[in-house]
Amino acid sequence: MKWKSSTAVIGGGLAGIAAAAAAIKRGDTVMLFERSGVLGGRLASVFDSRIQEYLDVGQHLFCDCCSNLIAVHQSLGLNRFFKTYASMPFAAVDGKRWAMKPVRWLPKPLQFLPAVLRMPFVPFFQRLAAGRLLNTFINGKNLSGSLADFLASHKASPEGVTNVWKPLILGALCETLEYAAAAAAQNVFRRFFAGGNVIYLPLVPLRLIYNDAASDALRNKGVSLRVHCRVKRLHWRGTGGQQRITSLELADGRTETFDRYILAVPFSRLGNILRASDLEEYDKTLGLDRFELGTITTAHLYFDRPLLPDALPLSVLTGGCGQFLCRPKLVPNTFGYYHTAVISASHRLLTEAEISVTGKELLVGRIVEQLRRTFGIPDLTVRYSRISTNFEAVFSPAPAVFSSRPPSSTPFSNLTLAGDWTQTDYPSTMEGAVQSGIRAAG
Repeated sequence: MKWKSSTAVIGGGLAGIAAAAAAIKRGDTVMLFERSGVLGGRLASVFDSRIQEYLDVGQHLFCDCCSNLIAVHQSLGLNRFFKTYASMPFAAVDGKRWAMKPVRWLPKPLQFLPAVLRMPFVPFFQRLAAGRLLNTFINGKNLSGSLADFLASHKASPEGVTNVWKPLILGALCETLEYAAAAAAQNVFRRFFAGGNVIYLPLVPLRLIYNDAASDALRNKGVSLRVHCRVKRLHWRGTGGQQRITSLELADGRTETFDRYILAVPFSRLGNILRASDLEEYDKTLGLDRFELGTITTAHLYFDRPLLPDALPLSVLTGGCGQFLCRPKLVPNTFGYYHTAVISASHRLLTEAEISVTGKELLVGRIVEQLRRTFGIPDLTVRYSRISTNFEAVFSPAPAVFSSRPPSSTPFSNLTLAGDWTQTDYPSTMEGAVQSGIRAAG
C-alpha cells in the first residue's frame, strides 16, 4: 500500500484551492484551513439584500493561455460555470469601435495583425508602427524598467497609448503604465498572443463557483475542509538546513500535526503568522514590506436597457474612468439590466472620496456619463447602483518587486509558500495564484 503524506493547506483562496487539489491528486491526505466561512478568498461575492442577489467584488475573466487555471477548473468540475468568447471589443467615448479578434488561419502571433491594421484609434500610418512595437514587445529580449519607459523609448503614439496600451495594462496588471513593470506585462502578453485568444466569463456569482461548487468537489476528492478556523502560528525546530515545522496552532489554542505545510495566505497577512511563530528574521528576508497593495473598484449598475449584446456581453472602455464593461447576467430583473463597470488601479486613478461610501454618487455619475457618450444614449437611466472596492485585490507589480518575489521554497524542509505574490510566470492574476499552489504542492 502506498504511504501517504499528510498535508495542511493554510488559506482557502484560489492558491489554497489549487494546492489542495494538487496535493490530493499526488496521494496526500489533505486538510485545508480557512479563517472565514467561505473559500475563494478575493474571488468573493456579497449578498445585496435590496435586490436579493449575490454581486461579485470585482469582475473576473481570464483567457485560454491560463492553462493551469483551466486544468484546475476541469479537475473540480468548475468549467461548466464559464462561457467563452473569441473577441475583445473596444468602445471609446467618441463612438469609435474596434475588436481585438484573431484571424485563425494566420500563424501565431500574426493572428492579430489584421485587427491592429484596422485599429481606428490611431492614423493608418501609425498602425504599422504599433504592430512593429507589439512584435518587439512580445518577441524581443526580456524587458526591465517600467512600461511607460519602454513605450516612450519606442516612441509609441499618444493615441495608441491612451486607447490600447493603457486599458489593457490596467486590466491585466491593475497598475498604471508609470508604475507597472514592463516585464510583468511582457509575460502576460507573450502568453496571450501565443495562444490565449479565447476569453472566459463567469455565468454565475463567484461565490457559487469558488465556494459552493469548489468545496463540494474538494470534499468529494477527500479534502477535509476546516472553515472558521484561523491558524495562529507554526511551531518549528532545528537549525540551518535541518529546520522543520512540527505543528500548527489554531486561534483556540489547539495544535495539529502534519507531514507537510503549505502557507497559501495573502502577503499582507503572512507576516502576522511568521511573527507569531517567532520567525521575524525569515519574515524580513522575504521583503514583504516592499509590496504595495493594488485596488480595484467595481460599479454595479442596473440600467433601463442593455448596453451590450447577448452574443458578446463585454467590452474594454476608453476615454473615461471606467475601463471594462460587462453584462454578467443577461436576463434582467425587476431593477433592470445588470452591468459591471470596472476601475482597475483605483488607488492611483480615483480620489479618496470616490472610493469611499460618501463619494459613491460622484463616481456613479462619472461612469454613467462616460457610458452615455460611449453608446450614444443621452437618456440612459440608472435604476439601482452599488460600488464595491477591493483594497487588497492585487500586489502592485513595480519593477523592483516583480523581479524579486519570494520563491515557493522556504528554509523549512516541509513548508512551502503559495500565492500570486510568490515567484510565478505571471503577475497578480488568477493563473499566477493557481500556478503557485501547484508548485507549492510539489
